[in-house]
Amino acid sequence: DKMYIFSAGTTTGTPSFNIPLVIFTKTDLSGAKNIEEAAALLEAKAADRYYQSQIHGNEPAAGEAALAQIGRLDTAYGDDLLQTLNIYVIPRLNPDGSYKYQRNSLTGINMNRDMLLAQTQEIKNHHYVYGLFEPELAIDSHEYTYQPENASGGYNDMMVASGHNGNSGDEFVQYSEMFVRLPFNSLFSYGMQPSYYLNVTNG
Repeated sequence: DKMYIFSAGTTTGTPSFNIPLVIFTKTDLSGAKNIEEAAALLEAKAADRYYQSQIHGNEPAAGEAALAQIGRLDTAYGDDLLQTLNIYVIPRLNPDGSYKYQRNSLTGINMNRDMLLAQTQEIKNHHYVYGLFEPELAIDSHEYTYQPENASGGYNDMMVASGHNGNSGDEFVQYSEMFVRLPFNSLFSYGMQPSYYLNVTNG
């Protein structure tokens, strides 16, 4: 009664795969035939979260984590979140790469580097969905291979990074880096080891 599955487009490979978009919301979307109709029904509710995974096909843990999150959202935990949020999940943005167990698209393009050029159909689909729903917060989930030289005292259970670049203002950079630190205490309490991924400037 709160989970709806739509198509976020298809891939260009052979065979061609559907890219599922799972929407969790308290809004009744049972009459929506496509994502455009769903977006129109959700327009009045602005507090949206967007979660995409497995843009690299050879990072299956990211897709599995998204499926686990979908399962968790279909519980009382999800009911609490949906009082104030809509949540959109694309559990596998690169089905072609996943099918071939390769990092890039079948055209050899690293889709994680394709956000500005949008050469791949999958990234064009992603931009379209993102533009329709205009989420306030987006999460891009990856699987990170353990590398001892990047570990601080042992295995990293979770690495986090904020999404900013040289064009971002100082206030945005500071806020985004503060935001990614929020889950650390919870992770420590579960005996996990979080760390920062590359671009955090003040440690």
